Amino acid sequence: MDSRHEKQALKDALFVRKLIARAGLPALLTAIGVVLVAVFTVGIAAMFLSQSSTDSSDVATNGEYDPQLVRIAATAMNADPSDDFIKNLEAVIQNESGGNAAVIQQVQDINSGGNEAAGLLQYTAGTFAYYALEGHTNRLNALDQLLAFFNNSDWESSIGWTTIMGTKKMEWLHSGPQGSPRFKSVPGKIDLTGIDQSELTGQYKLNTTGNSYPKGQCTWFAKARSGWAGNGWGNGCQWGMSAAAAGFTVNHTPAAGTLVVFAAGQMVGTWQADPQYGHVAYVEAYNRSAGTIKISQGGTGFSSPTGPNYQTLSNVSSFVYIHQK
Repeated sequence: MDSRHEKQALKDALFVRKLIARAGLPALLTAIGVVLVAVFTVGIAAMFLSQSSTDSSDVATNGEYDPQLVRIAATAMNADPSDDFIKNLEAVIQNESGGNAAVIQQVQDINSGGNEAAGLLQYTAGTFAYYALEGHTNRLNALDQLLAFFNNSDWESSIGWTTIMGTKKMEWLHSGPQGSPRFKSVPGKIDLTGIDQSELTGQYKLNTTGNSYPKGQCTWFAKARSGWAGNGWGNGCQWGMSAAAAGFTVNHTPAAGTLVVFAAGQMVGTWQADPQYGHVAYVEAYNRSAGTIKISQGGTGFSSPTGPNYQTLSNVSSFVYIHQK
């Protein structure tokens, strides 16, 4: 097996494991589920991992997750993890969501239809509800997920090094959280001194102040999501030239936190940008090893015109990127 196929096989295995882990199934069902899921999901495994795995990636955190929250949540839950444990948990967070509290599973699989994985640690709705604390039930809230993590009586044994297809990774163990809820409400004090409170809203952060683009257009979302794009840059396909004229760096180098411009009629994955207006979107993450970017976008062609609508794209060097000054 050549190296390319070995990497794909590893990704497929990781995908199968994460599906089972996030559902929190018993060991017996895990063994059966691995076989069944492997048969039916190999075709979509690579796409899922390109969306939710961020190994060797640059990730645009945009204030959505502050690592200090791990210690804050632990203290509030009367837990005393070691510094090494906290580093391990932060590694799991990066593997699961890239530290983006707003990440929601987009691919169609056995979790679809109301049980999609979401948030820092990619809990399914049912598993999160089981461990969530009173007043902290927002799955897209970074603090709420971390409180739920430490509400598991088995939290100390829930993550660790595991070897999958010969590769060691810091991940969920025991098919996900296995213990019982420790508390119904947070037992200690939540000290958020020095933490940007806007990070904890559990909402996708958009800056709509002074946005002159028509709401629901891709240009409106791109400006709102970035917070730094200019007004009057024209249609999506014109943003590269307009940004360059305004002194921004514009090139074919992908990076998290950039804006990506699609020419009129250019393919955006499986669909085509408007043949007259083109398209523009925001780059949430760039995965160097996979050669993909994850974008969020708005536009009239989506079920949610004001966004966020997520998509993972390959062939990344064919797109134009606007870099923040």
